[in-house]
Amino acid sequence: MQQTIEGYRLGPHQKHLWLLERQGGSAFVLQCTLRLRGDLDRRALREAARRLVERHEILRTSFELLPGMQLPIQVILEHSGPVWREVDLGGEPAELGNLEKLEASVPFHRGETPHVRLTLASIDPADHALVVTQPALCSDPRSLVNLAYELSKLYEIELHGL
Repeated sequence: MQQTIEGYRLGPHQKHLWLLERQGGSAFVLQCTLRLRGDLDRRALREAARRLVERHEILRTSFELLPGMQLPIQVILEHSGPVWREVDLGGEPAELGNLEKLEASVPFHRGETPHVRLTLASIDPADHALVVTQPALCSDPRSLVNLAYELSKLYEIELHGL
């Protein structure tokens, strides 16, 4: 039985990054860290992250390298939740840098989604950091800033029940 896959070609920037990653053996990632001070509603933040992934196809896109192909195709999944992790830094804000390096070193698997990883680091009860990591195949610095802004707006909506 033959399977049909609906997919899209890589854009020129994605193609260039794919070929560079194949030569170098490691994937390029983009990352930003949002510092969150004050009371934090974890449920609302997780729901905002889920809504963010649902709103953007690129965050639900897998990269499928089929037999005989040199470049993958982009396959958009209908639904996918965020990759979410929580860690406690035990009052050590200096550990945030180590966490960022660790998150950047964890590979994204091309055939899996979503292509955004959110790690909420608790420094103390009123001080948190949200580390947002994406593969460069799915984002650029401006897009990452826009996602962070949109996440903050979705969090406000969740808090106020809109």
